[in-house]
Amino acid sequence: MERLIGKDSAEIVRLRMRRLRSPALCRRILERKANKSGITTIDDQLLNKKAEGLSAAVDSALGYLETKASDLNSRVLSRYYGLMQLTIAEQVGSLENDNDLATIQSYSEKGHGLYTINNKEDSFPGGFYVYITKSGYFSSYAAVRKIDTDSFTFKKRQGTFRREDIEKYVSLIDLFRRIPELKEQIPEYFDQEPLCFMVRDEGKKAEFDKRFEEEIDANRLEGSSQISGMNHEYIQIYPQTDKLTLEQIREYKWPFDGIVEAENIIEQKKYFVGRLYYNTDPFDVKKGIFYSSDYSLLCYMIPLFRTIEDPILVNLMLTYALSIVVRYMPDTWFRILKGDLNHLGSLIEYYMSVFDRVIQIRLLSRITGESIYILSSDRSYASPDNK
Repeated sequence: MERLIGKDSAEIVRLRMRRLRSPALCRRILERKANKSGITTIDDQLLNKKAEGLSAAVDSALGYLETKASDLNSRVLSRYYGLMQLTIAEQVGSLENDNDLATIQSYSEKGHGLYTINNKEDSFPGGFYVYITKSGYFSSYAAVRKIDTDSFTFKKRQGTFRREDIEKYVSLIDLFRRIPELKEQIPEYFDQEPLCFMVRDEGKKAEFDKRFEEEIDANRLEGSSQISGMNHEYIQIYPQTDKLTLEQIREYKWPFDGIVEAENIIEQKKYFVGRLYYNTDPFDVKKGIFYSSDYSLLCYMIPLFRTIEDPILVNLMLTYALSIVVRYMPDTWFRILKGDLNHLGSLIEYYMSVFDRVIQIRLLSRITGESIYILSSDRSYASPDNK
């Protein structure tokens, strides 16, 4: 774990990121990652290429991310390209592959691998969708993150919106709904439940053992309710509104074995409880499943396409979609800034501010392989691991 001291966590992270502009320091970081991972031999020429490529990608990323433009359209464009460059740096800096910068460039040269499409029967933003193609940068990056995208990608760019392909599209609204730092704002802006749910431990294990035995296990085939040799505990799931029903929440993909409804009598608030199985340290299991940041309490993001759990990929798709609006939809962008969609403008402003404070520390942690813990005289902040 890397421990840093200072009051401005964003500035500290920027300073630590800037050091990666040095190929020599990048090589030392990669050597330290190798030692930590137990890698005893690594090709010296490949290590030099990775160090140089990592340095170049970070330098390019910071050129975008440190842009001081006050206008929102410039900030949207710079954040998308900055994030893309940081994900390139992550790939170059990985010791699990032989990719250097030239290799990754061969993927990005085929395009972003993301496209947008409009459903003309619906208005913006509900009818504005993003989809993924098999070729191009996005799918190649997802593969490095060990995510199989074959079931929801298109072979090529689509000419028109097709209702029968709706499962392969994600709307702009549903991307916003998956940003954990926006979960408190989503009901106000879209009158919908966010697709991120605050979670915390449920202490009434005996009570819920009985409830799950009666409500979940009793409805299963004999012997199918037990996961042999594994321990379990219960997790509270808190929605942002009271509209979500038990039937609706069970339709989402969860890491839980069953979900039941409960009530917080003190707060007079409905919540849900899921049963989480584990056979290792439960802390490590939760760290791998749940999300937290400096602007979000512990929560669970509903996987995109029931597969993508990586918040960086969701942010990459969202910033890409916004960049398309900025570049190619001037009438819509004007409506967002000064017209009937100006409420979206304020949401994007908020998102951009949060983005600047949570994305770099997550990618820095992935690139260096170190969890980052920032201490100050009045607060502390731990990076959300390397997920």
